[in-house]
Amino acid sequence: MILILNNDNIDINQLVKEKNKLYFHCGPHRMNGLYFKYDKLLTEHNNNFILMIKDNIFPIFKKLNIENRINRIKDNNYIEIIKNNITKNIFNDKNKYLILSFKSVNYNNYIKIHISQWNPLK
Repeated sequence: MILILNNDNIDINQLVKEKNKLYFHCGPHRMNGLYFKYDKLLTEHNNNFILMIKDNIFPIFKKLNIENRINRIKDNNYIEIIKNNITKNIFNDKNKYLILSFKSVNYNNYIKIHISQWNPLK
């Protein structure tokens, strides 16, 4: 089970890296990763997609020490997203949202950022 947050007003002190995993503490519960319902601010750029990063989630990037992954283009902040079949489907779907997640850390402490398709229950 995952908890998808619908706002970005979280206590970033509840975000912890332990043993190559990223955890978010929600009260007494420890969730694997951090998942957001996020506006689909996705555009094509060269051979990739870029996702606009809102200023109010920048503290998460800072806490995770990954603010260097944010690029500044025309007065806005973006992260690069690899273009593949999954991300093409997300880009082309009719949803206004996607799921932005921070969930794993590899051997050299590199935090992986993922996007997933927003598929609300009807």
